[in-house]
Amino acid sequence: MRRHVSTRDSSARTKSHSKEHGHENGHSPESELIDHVDLTDFKVEATITSEVRDSILRCLREGPVRLSSRRIFRKPPKIVKVVTYGTSDHITLLEPLESNGTSKATFTGQKAAEELLIQLIDNGPREFEFDRAQLIEVLRLGAAVFLSEDSLLEVPVPCVIYGDTHGQYSDLLRWFNLNGWPHETRCVFLGDFVDRGSHGVELFTLVVCLKICFPENIFVIRGNHEEENLNQIYSFISEVHLKFKTKSVSPLEKRSMYAHFKAVFVNLPLACLIGDDILAMHGGISPLLTSLKDIQKIKRPIEEFVKGTLACDLVWSDPDTDGFVRKYEPNYERESTVGIGQLFSKSAVEETCDRLEVKMIIRGHQAPLHGYATWANGRLITLFSAPAYRGSSEDTVNLGACIEALDSGSLIIKQLKVSETVRKKREDDAYARQIALDNKDTEYGIHGVSLSQSPKFIIENADNFKY
Repeated sequence: MRRHVSTRDSSARTKSHSKEHGHENGHSPESELIDHVDLTDFKVEATITSEVRDSILRCLREGPVRLSSRRIFRKPPKIVKVVTYGTSDHITLLEPLESNGTSKATFTGQKAAEELLIQLIDNGPREFEFDRAQLIEVLRLGAAVFLSEDSLLEVPVPCVIYGDTHGQYSDLLRWFNLNGWPHETRCVFLGDFVDRGSHGVELFTLVVCLKICFPENIFVIRGNHEEENLNQIYSFISEVHLKFKTKSVSPLEKRSMYAHFKAVFVNLPLACLIGDDILAMHGGISPLLTSLKDIQKIKRPIEEFVKGTLACDLVWSDPDTDGFVRKYEPNYERESTVGIGQLFSKSAVEETCDRLEVKMIIRGHQAPLHGYATWANGRLITLFSAPAYRGSSEDTVNLGACIEALDSGSLIIKQLKVSETVRKKREDDAYARQIALDNKDTEYGIHGVSLSQSPKFIIENADNFKY
């Protein structure tokens, strides 16, 4: 029996993707066995049905459903199918806040999270008007829940694995509607919930509420964007300023509202072991990673990632898809002076997997055109779950992807392909938010660029914003 570490379906477009990021498209000789299914005529909706609401309410009242659970995959994990879905044209827009009809908070503790969860569900894929005291209470409780977990989480199978979501709230709702909400489906998130997208507050708050309400069903690890330095450079602090802009609140108090989100970020775990065979993190591997216990030993909270530490490498590292690195080198592509995180080679991936006795590594942090990419003979998968995050035409707009990991070891890639209408709506929404920020007294620009930059420039040049 293996060691127990813890202390407590698709379009033909997948062909062109390897050259863009230097990633392979299949799993060596087995790649021809992958079943590709095009279901783009099926439109995944962002709206939440009354059946979902009733099911969640029932679980809150009677207790969560007992999910199927195996600690170890039955067979070594491998990709067997890629399925591509279409989406409806709805995005979460900058809508009048008075329309959502939310009420003042009436509970504290877990009841506050349950109340806010139902309010978010009732509000659907729209911008939400938060009760400040209620949100602070939920974030306070969420910070404690995450800190109580190990830095390395153990995740049973089956589960669904999500990469970066970057504030694309309506797309998170689509994923839940497609795969099942966390009260009935085990979910893993690989970080980067905020920045760039316009609804990091709604998205991350929903994830925190679900974690508090169904702690055994949702596993959350930290990305490099769950840190104050990047939230200043990019859009999340600006988003918090904009959403909590009441005249009675001083600029200092607005900044303190961000501090409640930061208090959750600094407590997030850093990696997870899925089915005893898949190591997952946001960024990548490190020369400091000699055993899984090295991750377990990382102390949290972590206010700021320090270069040259394992924690920093786990959230910042990237594969060297150009093939210049022998094992590891400082990642100058992310920070040009001294580097941050590691660039690592294929051989480093294979040696790390062998040393840690895992079959593969799944990470986020980069946005492949098709939402996922394989590398190092299929032993590393990059996963990105925010569709239309970048690009300006059908050939350049990325798909979002997630992985359904079955207890049999079968991995099913699910992709979301959005329409040109959705891409255009996102561009218009970015412009509307720039106008709103231009009219606010804030020192932060959206997307880490000057507010004078056009939204078209921002979207088309997303790849150039390295973080």
